Amino acid sequence: MEMIKFKINLLENRFPVFIGSETLPQLAEALHLYHFDSRALLFISPSVNRLYGPQIQQELKKWKSHPTRLICNEGIEVGSWESVCRLFSQLVKIEIYPEQPWIVLGGTQLLNTISFVAPLLRVQIRLIKVPTTLISQSDTAISPWARLQLGEQGEVLESFHRTNFLWTDLNLLSALPDEYYLAGVLNLIRLASIWERSFFQFVEQNIRALLTRSPDVLLQTLHRSCLLKQDMLNNVMYQPDQSLPEFGLQMFQWWRRRNLHKYRANFAVLVVLDMLWRWLLAAELGILTSGADFRRLRELLVKIDVLSTLDPRVVDVLIEAIASDSGNGLLKGFLPKEIGAYFYMENIDSKIGQAALAELKRLIKIV
Repeated sequence: MEMIKFKINLLENRFPVFIGSETLPQLAEALHLYHFDSRALLFISPSVNRLYGPQIQQELKKWKSHPTRLICNEGIEVGSWESVCRLFSQLVKIEIYPEQPWIVLGGTQLLNTISFVAPLLRVQIRLIKVPTTLISQSDTAISPWARLQLGEQGEVLESFHRTNFLWTDLNLLSALPDEYYLAGVLNLIRLASIWERSFFQFVEQNIRALLTRSPDVLLQTLHRSCLLKQDMLNNVMYQPDQSLPEFGLQMFQWWRRRNLHKYRANFAVLVVLDMLWRWLLAAELGILTSGADFRRLRELLVKIDVLSTLDPRVVDVLIEAIASDSGNGLLKGFLPKEIGAYFYMENIDSKIGQAALAELKRLIKIV
């Protein structure tokens, strides 16, 4: 399979994207061709380091680079003020050069943390993102925003950063555990169902190949999702009165604050609940007028069979958490103003919210 190359254009931030199979060994050569300084920093999560750390360092040596490798925490504790402080304590011991490449291999939370820290420095660095999860590939890797949680009540700081290079190896993504790969597929469905009918149809037609991790279908899907995310972000940035949530960080914060991990609610199920919740609220508010589209979405979720893995006793806990979690503002949440258009903030009457929650519970129990 040949690697594909294209550009993402976000207002003044333009950067090349490379997607292909077994491309990690070619990263060093590409960085050399794009005239990146060889004095790089390598940020990597522990799990990725165990699998690919020695390989990536060996490849970078061919570029005459001996990068300083910083192994960063991963999981729900990343993306907090404490994680940023730990990162700064490591960085003060290292000399940071202007135009220094920062290569980040990790998922949503690691990419988010490094992207938040980068613009806070007094020197201009060059940010190279190598996402290792489907969700980070189609979300954090493209977005120019990074969010940092300050407290347990959901207070966040935002920073804007420039991405200089996005490199995706499909082998990294295909090697994900089933739960995390499925969560990424569901997030792609969520993206497509709200924003682009043709992309949703493509996912519908190729869902089996996508679930079996077909390289060709995965390549096409990620290519389209990157361009779709670009269009979404440009829409939002050109209309600053509207907001678009960084989904991964938002859901992880919500999950941790509600202590739902003790009920073994996996992340894939949370993606489904969030997606269905938004669609049901849109229907209750009269924004979504076509029941046929919602039925297609539900039929696709039934084919994937993710909800059948959820313990029925957990459903009530999850629904109660969504309904009572006023700190996260889900009853005053982000909704699709027009399916295929953009997100906006809407104050939702509690009766409408409760009606949507009741329908959500009914749908899950039917499945």
